[in-house]
Amino acid sequence: LGERTVLLTGAPAWDNYVCTARLIPADDDGHGMLLRYKDELNFYRIALRAQNSTTGVRRGLSVQKVVAGVWEEVFYETTPAFTPPSNVPYDLSAVIVGDRLQVQIIANPLGAAKVYSYGPIDFTGSTLATGKIGLFSWAMARLEADFVRVNDIDGLPLQVTSPYGNPVPAAGLHG
Repeated sequence: LGERTVLLTGAPAWDNYVCTARLIPADDDGHGMLLRYKDELNFYRIALRAQNSTTGVRRGLSVQKVVAGVWEEVFYETTPAFTPPSNVPYDLSAVIVGDRLQVQIIANPLGAAKVYSYGPIDFTGSTLATGKIGLFSWAMARLEADFVRVNDIDGLPLQVTSPYGNPVPAAGLHG
């Protein structure tokens, strides 16, 4: 993805799901995931940025909701725990059930993996019940995505990851 690009897929009727993507940012500007996307005036956004700047996406991880064109910052880190390094992959997973979001990042999943968890984050006021998923980049030279997976969920899923041996249950998403 290049500068100010949005890539969308899925069905407008998708409601409760887990979306996971392996992202590789080519520089330090804004990028991330879109959830429950209806149109450019109605969506949720998980945004990440390594660069410290007074304009655009905040440094670290932040979550915004846009309903009927009204933007609201729902969550942001005052002191970022994770800032995505250039040219190093990370896995971004979002679990959205009802009006609740949980986010997990696995930094450098192919090397010295480290897990960062955020949430639960509750959407209040005007909310979105359904929508597509997507990826976005803002002011980036390039953002690569190795994969994007979406799993429908009924209830709360269990995501198992382990750099050690053979966990029980096995690594992956369990419903």
